[in-house]
Amino acid sequence: MNHSIKNSEPLYKQIVEWVLFNIRNQTISPGDKLPTELELAGKFGVSRGTVRTALNILCQTRVLEPVQGSGYYVSDTQDVLEETRHTYAIDRVESLIRDLQQQGLDNNGISYCFRLAMTRMEETENRVKITVIECNPDILPVYHRQFKQIPGVEIDYCLIETGKLFNDCIGRADIIVTTPTHFKQVTEIRPDIIERIIKYNISINHNTLLTISALTGSEKIGLVCISPRYAQMVQEALSSFHIHAENMTVSTPACLPDLLHEIDFLILPAESQLREEFPGEIDSFLAGGGRILDFDYQIEKGSFAYIEEQVVSIAAEKRRMEKPSPVLVSF
Repeated sequence: MNHSIKNSEPLYKQIVEWVLFNIRNQTISPGDKLPTELELAGKFGVSRGTVRTALNILCQTRVLEPVQGSGYYVSDTQDVLEETRHTYAIDRVESLIRDLQQQGLDNNGISYCFRLAMTRMEETENRVKITVIECNPDILPVYHRQFKQIPGVEIDYCLIETGKLFNDCIGRADIIVTTPTHFKQVTEIRPDIIERIIKYNISINHNTLLTISALTGSEKIGLVCISPRYAQMVQEALSSFHIHAENMTVSTPACLPDLLHEIDFLILPAESQLREEFPGEIDSFLAGGGRILDFDYQIEKGSFAYIEEQVVSIAAEKRRMEKPSPVLVSF
């Protein structure tokens, strides 16, 4: 059928409007390939020169992208909206910006939040893979919680112990992160990853320090954890407030119910699942006047900001390298 165009508009403008109409109605989508100039000229009963004029306008406005030797593709960056929808979208965004300003955010902060929100909506195949190398399984949930704040990341863990690397998923990692304590050990075992490894520092969460500082030293303290290194870290923190190791009983998770009968202050690793595993025992402990501290760590701001910066850079490079699969659309 000959889809010739017959109205008062110049022919090339009618072709432009026809392409925009089909994008608005999702007949064609970002990444789709248009028919050739010859095919379009035949469909609409116009010359190839007229088609070319229309396509050039659409390229100049970044609705289409020309690929030499291949044809014209709908741009991933185009934003073809009907005027009413476009106005509605701007009004909604401006309303949100005013609300955020009332909450105390400045324009830079708002812009940063918008960029992070858009990054969160990216396809999962563009996720940046982070592998955390650590010897301490008790602290891994803390890292998971914090690294998950960075949009577009996928997190793996690699436990290191006595000179060996376990759960070796570092081969596919875009970024490998570890503490300064493990950096030398890791790079000696795997010198091939030195270009991808980032050191970060951790510190005890402010609220955790406040709770410890309020202890009198007379409490019967119990710590439940898996790793001896974690127990050592907690003991060092307590000793900085003159609470010595002999005042604390260290136990494994399986022994938690028995431990609760001997103590009045329980320390658990942050993000621990023990409250869910022993709900009755925990409730009885609290009802009897016992107290619980979720001993929390945090990645220091400077380290976290640098890792986040690297994630954003790698994600941008992945998007740049990604090429859409050609899809020929017939009308």
